[in-house]
Amino acid sequence: CEDGEWNLTYYIKDYDESAPKGFFNPNTTDYFYWALDGIYHKETLWITLLRIEFIPNNSLGFQTCGTDLAKVTNIDLDPQDWVIEIQELVPNGTQAYPGATAFIEE
Repeated sequence: CEDGEWNLTYYIKDYDESAPKGFFNPNTTDYFYWALDGIYHKETLWITLLRIEFIPNNSLGFQTCGTDLAKVTNIDLDPQDWVIEIQELVPNGTQAYPGATAFIEE
């Protein structure tokens, strides 16, 4: 925000048009990520990622199955060039999925 004016730029991750994908992708097809909250701290962007799995017989067709944490250390680069590390934050079955309540200690 500068002088009361916002300037927001949207980015879409490079992808093959036949198989689009997001910025945060698990190394499995068992679930996908829904980005929750993020914080920028000490030159690092941290984002909590809710894991979502498809459940055919569920009334919504999906359910939560854990939370992971993404770490982006080169945030000053173009988002297409971000190096993203993802680690498990909360395993499936815990039924507690931190977002804004995540505590990061390096």
